[in-house]
Amino acid sequence: MGRLSYGKRIALVVASVLLVTGAAVAVWGFDSPFWEWNSKIKIERDPQPPFQIDPDQPYEITLWELALPGVSEQERVIHSDGRVVATRNRYAVVGSEGRRVTETATFTIPPEARTEILDAVGANRIMRLHRSYTYTDMFDGCWRGIAIKQGGRVKAIGCRNYFPEEFERFRRQVETILSGYQENVKWQEVKWPER
Repeated sequence: MGRLSYGKRIALVVASVLLVTGAAVAVWGFDSPFWEWNSKIKIERDPQPPFQIDPDQPYEITLWELALPGVSEQERVIHSDGRVVATRNRYAVVGSEGRRVTETATFTIPPEARTEILDAVGANRIMRLHRSYTYTDMFDGCWRGIAIKQGGRVKAIGCRNYFPEEFERFRRQVETILSGYQENVKWQEVKWPER
């Protein structure tokens, strides 16, 4: 067998690079190390190994969001027994003054909704995402996070102005599932002690 021509060698190198890049995307998704050349995206890797949620043991899944910190905040805590505690903070004008208003509501989701949420954890590879993602070219903006707790283990992901596709897809799926059960909830204002 003779030597490869210059053109064939170049084609082989290009094909090899494309193959390795494609494998990286297949394994890690688009948040793979190959995309970290973009210096505006800072990724902090998670040193903890991923764990599998046992649906028969108590767990807690929290989704939170901060938009322009202190202006708008919301949190959803989903418990393994189906109880969901929702909290939202916002600024409201009361009379001539603005003040922070915290409201909370509790509702329940059925076992099939909890199964859908756990399926979404696996389908979106949430346990394999990194610890944090930050778009560094913006000071303010939006912070979002997911925390999954079971036993002594915690998987926490925090994002600031950059949200991996799997992260956002999971959040949208969970919000869609919850929306069918929270339409008629009664929000109650949390009364903070006077200072």
